[in-house]
Amino acid sequence: MRITPRRVREERERLRAALSAAFDVHPSDAPFLLLDVGERDPDAVRRAAREAGVVVRDATTFRGLDSHLRVAVRRPPENDRLLAALGVDP
Repeated sequence: MRITPRRVREERERLRAALSAAFDVHPSDAPFLLLDVGERDPDAVRRAAREAGVVVRDATTFRGLDSHLRVAVRRPPENDRLLAALGVDP
């Protein structure tokens, strides 16, 4: 299954809607989403995702993004694993 621009848009919106239940999700036209984890420890969230087999990028190295992580928009099964790793219902 090829990732097409339409599929990326659809999956990005699906992820944004699901992740918004637990995180502040910034608007995006890119194939990734920027999440503000709020008062949670970004490293702890990232480690928990990694332990579940999902890579989440640390965005705290960017000025002004002290509580942010970046997640890639991938294929539906991979996105479902991401949501589960972050404790969000698909």
